[in-house]
Amino acid sequence: MSDLGTESNGVAAHTNTNDIRCEGYVPYAVKLVEQRPPGILGMGTANPPHTYKMDEFAKILAKPEFNGPPGAEVFVDRICKASGIKKKHTAVTADEVYAGYPNIYNFGEPSLDDRFKLFEKQGMNISIECSERALKDWGGDRSAITHLIVFSSTGMLTPAIDYRLLEALNLSPNVKHYFVSFLGCHGGVIGLRTACEIAEADPKHRVLIVCTELSSVQAQNIDPAFTRLNNIVTLTIFGDGAGAVVVGQPSKTEVPFFEMIRCKSTIIPNTSKSISVMITQHGLDANLEKDVPKNVSSSTGVFMKSLLDEFGLDFASVGWAAHPGGKPILDAIEKVCGLLPDQLENSRSVLENKGNMSSASVFFVLDEFRKKGRVAGRDWTVALGFGPGISIEGVLLRNIYH
Repeated sequence: MSDLGTESNGVAAHTNTNDIRCEGYVPYAVKLVEQRPPGILGMGTANPPHTYKMDEFAKILAKPEFNGPPGAEVFVDRICKASGIKKKHTAVTADEVYAGYPNIYNFGEPSLDDRFKLFEKQGMNISIECSERALKDWGGDRSAITHLIVFSSTGMLTPAIDYRLLEALNLSPNVKHYFVSFLGCHGGVIGLRTACEIAEADPKHRVLIVCTELSSVQAQNIDPAFTRLNNIVTLTIFGDGAGAVVVGQPSKTEVPFFEMIRCKSTIIPNTSKSISVMITQHGLDANLEKDVPKNVSSSTGVFMKSLLDEFGLDFASVGWAAHPGGKPILDAIEKVCGLLPDQLENSRSVLENKGNMSSASVFFVLDEFRKKGRVAGRDWTVALGFGPGISIEGVLLRNIYH
């Protein structure tokens, strides 16, 4: 573990510049000046206006116009009750889809173009909203933003969201920008890791990361033959939301919410079919195998140990900003890793009130940590993401808060 100095303002800073916080990045030169770790300088989240209470969700899906087979309402009701979700936000309602997009609610009909049109219409609104909140939260001059990266696994358009955000947010036309599609639920943590590496390369870099997910526009209706039970699970657990963060090496006038100390990635061997998504003519077809909670929980302990050991930390000494992929996943992690109930409290809160918002979820969880302050006196948090592969991403954060 490197020596940690403390600046006059009381914010911890690294004095050993050979300590590679974002694993894999190699400095281009030895820097003789003190360099502070990259930090999360601003945060913002947004949800679309429609809200579904999950105790009503099964009844909606069982409407005759949605072609649900006999027994669908009972099955969906059971899934809803076991999901750990009380409500979630959606960009479109079932009635809107029924009234204007018949191919979407008819199972198996070609509808990908309609779904992407809905994504274009609704996705920009919450992308702009969460970005504006993050920029305001940061408080810096938006002309200082040097990089913009947008992630989404639920829609595509050209010009993409990154280009459109440059204009909508009045950012410099010279901002380096790109759009990353279909990474999956760990996209937000990959965004943090990428921003950390970019920020570490130059103290002037300011990176805006945006994750926008509208799972409702890709929701698959119930198979009339009642053979595609995965559709019902994904239809139930996924919600809509967008999150944004501003990342950079803090200047003397900036105080981060979190310092980004170390990043780590791995994959779980022989799990390539556990989480998968296919782009089809009738929309995105997601597959979640029953072994996902077992595979994730059995590998998370080893992964976390390798992330924490160097800094003398253990499972009990950090807050867990784990991706709220579902109640079975959080339950399995808590049990296998021997966590106290409060350590996953913020992940469970986001799942309960928002559902699984794919890549955007981690920003909502980190915002809960920021709002509530240190949990049980812990000074560290780990942002933890799981995605197709199965892939695991982790970022070790030192809690600063304002």
